[in-house]
Amino acid sequence: MNFPKEQINDETVELLQPYFAAPDFNYDSARKASGNVAGLCQWAEAMCTYHEVAKVVEPKIAKLREAESELKVATKEKNAAEDRMAKVQAKLDEMQAQFDAAMAQKQALEDDAAATQKKMDSATALINALAGEEARWTAQSKEFDTQIQRLTGDCALASGFVSYLGPFNKEFRELLMNRDFYGDCMRLTIPVTPDMQVTKFLVEEAEVGEWTLQGLPTDELSVQNGIMEKHELEEQRQQLLEEVQSYKKKIKQLEDDLLFRRVNNYHQQ
Repeated sequence: MNFPKEQINDETVELLQPYFAAPDFNYDSARKASGNVAGLCQWAEAMCTYHEVAKVVEPKIAKLREAESELKVATKEKNAAEDRMAKVQAKLDEMQAQFDAAMAQKQALEDDAAATQKKMDSATALINALAGEEARWTAQSKEFDTQIQRLTGDCALASGFVSYLGPFNKEFRELLMNRDFYGDCMRLTIPVTPDMQVTKFLVEEAEVGEWTLQGLPTDELSVQNGIMEKHELEEQRQQLLEEVQSYKKKIKQLEDDLLFRRVNNYHQQ
């Protein structure tokens, strides 16, 4: 039976109270009259009891439902707030990463700037320290340019000295160098060093010192003769090297021919 028990009101319960208070309105008395009546009596009492209990419980249920509704709204708002917070946190993390990268780049630039400044300071100090050398280097650079311009003529004089003046004495060598070789360069407008000392041009002072230690006299003629001998020895050495190389090729060819003949004879047997 689907009785709308929620529709029971206080008036109905109040009207039923005199019946419930009657001495013979109980389960045992009703059962004597009819079993169905006994059940109906219990049901009526139960409905009234339900109504009294519902009067207490229903406000609480209403409050519970209201609280659940508020909780649902609050939960929805909380979830929305958490979503917004997650987005804000993600943006914050992104901005923090950008900030960290910018700070790292800033530090790298500061380190680079400091290193560059240090190099500039060192370079400035070096420039200031070498400022006194500028005049000497400028003069030396001009001297090098002049030497380069005269190099062709100086080499021509040195070559003529080594190639043609070996048989002559010191005085005649100087005469031919100054009158003929140097004069020809002047007539042909070939730049050449005036009063060039051919010995200093052709050999280092350290090598002359070694010759002196080995017994060569230190006078100009002896040094000139040493240069002549060195030139001839170099030519002879080059010829010997070429001859040795030629002999090596001939020996290699003979070895190859001999090996070929032996192999050929072996196969013929």
